[in-house]
Amino acid sequence: MSQSQASATLVPTSESLPLYQNIDGKAMRENANSSIIRFGGNFSSEIIVGAEGVYIYTADGRKILDFTSGQMSCLIGHGHPEIVEAITAHAAKLDHLFSGMLSPPVVELAQKLTSLTPPGLDRAMFLNTGAESNEAAIKMAKLYTGKYEIVGLGASWHGMTGSASASTYHSGRTGYGPCMPGNQVLPSPNAYRSIFRHADGSYDWETELNYGWNSIDQQSTGSLAAVILEPILSSGGMHVLPKGYMKAMKKHCEKRGMLLIVDEAQTGIGRCGSMFAIEHDKCTPDILTLSKTLGNGLPLAAVVTSAEIEETCFDRGYLFYTTHVNDPLPAAVGAKVLDIVVRDNLVERSRVAGLRLNVELKRLQEKYGCIGDVRGRGLMAGEEIVKDRATKEPAPELGAVLTEKLTELGLSANLSTKKSFGGVFSIAPPITITDEELTDGIRIFEEALRTTPGTMPIESEASKTRKHTTPNTNNIEVPSVRSLKRPRILDSSPSTSLRHDNSFPEDSTAEQSGLQSPDYSRQERPNVNDKSSMIIGTINAKDVQLLEQYMESQARPEKSKRGRLYDTVSDNPKDPVIYLSVPRRREGLSSSERAGEKQKEILEQIQGPNVREVVNLYFRHIHPSFPIIDEHNFNQLYSKGDKSLSPALICDILASSLVYWRHCPNLKRFPVPDQRYCWNLAVESLQGDFLAPGLSTLYAALLDLSGRPIISITGNTLTSGRSVALAHSLGLNRDPSRWRISDHEKSLRTRLWWGVLIHDRCFAHGVPAHIRRSEYDVPLPTLKGLLTEGNHEILRIRPAECFMLLCELTEILGDILPLLYDRRCRPITETNKLLRQLETNLGGWEESLPQWATNKSNAEQVSGLSSLRLGFLSVEMLLCRIAFHSATHSPEPCLKEVKAYHQAMLRECAKAIITFLTSLTEQNLNEFWMPYSAYHICSATIILLRCAIDTTDTETAESCKSSLSEVKQWLDWAHTSHHWDLAEICLAQCAEPIERLNMSSRSTATNARENRTEQPGMGVAGESVGDPTTAPFLADTESLMNGLEYPFVDLWDMFEQEYE
Repeated sequence: MSQSQASATLVPTSESLPLYQNIDGKAMRENANSSIIRFGGNFSSEIIVGAEGVYIYTADGRKILDFTSGQMSCLIGHGHPEIVEAITAHAAKLDHLFSGMLSPPVVELAQKLTSLTPPGLDRAMFLNTGAESNEAAIKMAKLYTGKYEIVGLGASWHGMTGSASASTYHSGRTGYGPCMPGNQVLPSPNAYRSIFRHADGSYDWETELNYGWNSIDQQSTGSLAAVILEPILSSGGMHVLPKGYMKAMKKHCEKRGMLLIVDEAQTGIGRCGSMFAIEHDKCTPDILTLSKTLGNGLPLAAVVTSAEIEETCFDRGYLFYTTHVNDPLPAAVGAKVLDIVVRDNLVERSRVAGLRLNVELKRLQEKYGCIGDVRGRGLMAGEEIVKDRATKEPAPELGAVLTEKLTELGLSANLSTKKSFGGVFSIAPPITITDEELTDGIRIFEEALRTTPGTMPIESEASKTRKHTTPNTNNIEVPSVRSLKRPRILDSSPSTSLRHDNSFPEDSTAEQSGLQSPDYSRQERPNVNDKSSMIIGTINAKDVQLLEQYMESQARPEKSKRGRLYDTVSDNPKDPVIYLSVPRRREGLSSSERAGEKQKEILEQIQGPNVREVVNLYFRHIHPSFPIIDEHNFNQLYSKGDKSLSPALICDILASSLVYWRHCPNLKRFPVPDQRYCWNLAVESLQGDFLAPGLSTLYAALLDLSGRPIISITGNTLTSGRSVALAHSLGLNRDPSRWRISDHEKSLRTRLWWGVLIHDRCFAHGVPAHIRRSEYDVPLPTLKGLLTEGNHEILRIRPAECFMLLCELTEILGDILPLLYDRRCRPITETNKLLRQLETNLGGWEESLPQWATNKSNAEQVSGLSSLRLGFLSVEMLLCRIAFHSATHSPEPCLKEVKAYHQAMLRECAKAIITFLTSLTEQNLNEFWMPYSAYHICSATIILLRCAIDTTDTETAESCKSSLSEVKQWLDWAHTSHHWDLAEICLAQCAEPIERLNMSSRSTATNARENRTEQPGMGVAGESVGDPTTAPFLADTESLMNGLEYPFVDLWDMFEQEYE
């Protein structure tokens, strides 16, 4: 066929038509085979004639969802109108210049880019491709250091030019002769396959990295210039560098006088949920390179470095003169890309959409055995295809078949035909992708997995229940695992519905969400069995499982009255979940009215016509940061006046919302109801509800524990203990992911359990936690599971993420608490070893915080963030308390300097809390706060009081007293000006001791001055332990601590007179 027969007609662009029309795809493909050089395997079979938004269009008229953003480059989609406008304007008026000239778009891009990079990345140059930018960076590193050896990672891809290609180890090294001399390779991080493992099986990347550097040091000629790496090894399999890896690499570089070059060709400009991926490790490299995403598909790359490196290289004659360096047209596009990403908050969009993508990919992993691993960050993910999950043997052939299937179904996930790419799907859609488009892509992925042979579908629990075995000789059907009879579902049972859809249940009821009062079933619906359920222990469950299978297989006697005593929620043979039906209420106990009904009526009368607004306060100020209730169902039923809602739960909502009364314009003109009286009514209703408990009782109990102001520490302690017992009996400590219940109910059970765990591990109660880590396997809540449908705006997303971070912090706290309550005297070396690990875990939690959680300018906008931060500082202080207690109570001898060091660290932690507290604004006070915050503030205050009393160093004492005066002044302001209840509690505990300490200090100073007047030769007070001027001070203030009541001094046995 001739060239003319395969030619295309160029037509005007429109919203409905691709750029090229009337394409003979087959003919064009033949022409391509005869005229185009192949550069990396065979080309895709499709001829693409158009691209717009997140879609590309083929010659045969098909529309394909682009899940790779072209070559991972079209960050904000194909043909973005503003990018088109910038290209058009500059193509007409300012396209290309002599390389030594500057233009406004180049200067503008440099300024905008360096304003977004961390300090130390201050100057930029602009090139065409990632390979070119890496070439320039390597050349710069060699000139700056005067050395020539470059170290890369084993699965890296940095480009196809000289030095960049020499540092690329993923592919393409065979057959071309020697590479650039001096290149060395480190083992590539691979958490899925690495042979470097800790004893518990977790990935030991630190040993792997150190091993690699030992090898490098043995091979090096002593001329190590730089390390170049990618934050996510995209071509190498979408492997995310482990947390802390980049910082560790930077230390190795500094130790050897090397530079660190980070190649963010694919990860930069918001792709990974932060503007740059280096922000995740809080590590600033010496040189940063950017490309693909910066130009949104146009050839634009950047090299960014420090002013010091740039000036040194300039002085030494740095030369990288190319035809298109600092071209104005692509620079204008880059500046516009940055404008759009910042203006439209696309970094946050990428992070949130990425969380959803990760959840969906892991859901597919649970359904198909060929998916060995899911990894990534933000909207950059990888899904590894394997032949066998146990052996992890790669399956590139299956990956290639799936790629073809995806393209056939309308999704581009990986069009490369090279085997080195085929085993891992690269997923990186434009960060402008909508939720609907993301859902459509996941749907196509799932369809490809379903219809492709060899994907190894994993049989779901739901499908198992529909399977029947061959009838036996008595024509009685015998199930393979469990009875086919649908379990009896009760309102407080572990399973409340057998829905299998993943959407929000539009017709769900209070019964399904656990919001229904148990007594309502008995009084208003007598046909419902007045039963509750109790999960059977794992060991007994296996016995019961066999017994029930046998009983179901036998013909039942006609006169037998035995019903099913047991029901199953999950029949996993290795971990069956079986519950026993038991009477809900104690036999013979009076039950003339529903628990809490009378108290609810009183509270509603007190709040009068404002009661609906008070309920709204709860869902506006409390629920977003502590989302344990099914908001959708509650509001739907409460609006209808549905009497099935638990009165005790309503009482706790009405009582807990009063602390925010003054924040509502419609309510603040009315006086605040007596909070103590309202809380007493709520507590009374809860006590009645515990007589016939169900899930609704647990909801009410958690609201009671979260309520402010704190009325009774002892009462909270007892409620927490009962809540833990009830949660265990309802099976909330069991992972519900494989139960035969809807996804919505799984998420409700998960967040309810974490609410219980958070309150159980709050050490403000002064009693050991009831729950050990080994006693539950419930996964951390996900953002998707926490958000109510229709409430996905940032004002709801970030508080929910605060709750997720609080859950993670609670996990760490659970490992710390055993040391706090351990009555044994451990050797100090053993305790210190444990503390170091715990400090590492806590530090890892802090380093993993998203940028918005560490940015002070955003702190005022996220409800619950200030409370979370205070919680972190308090856990940090708790570690120091334990370390100090260990040093002063260890059976082993301990140096006085060691004790003094731990006391100083404890004091600094307390000061950090005071500094944080006094930085808070009125808007921070209006956020959601855990009630235990008052305990944390008092603890820090008491530490400083004790340190001021115990120390013989005048400077230390004055510093402590200064902090105490500052915090008292701040608490007075928070209480009197803004009615902050937590400040009132702290002042009640600590104001008098602080005042007495200051008065005693002034009195002592006066006496000291009088004594010095009479005895001029006397030394300065506080210079030694035996200084007589300190004796009256200690004597006068020693009794201050005795006036502090429980619970704020119950842990102060660690302060004994070690320094006397």
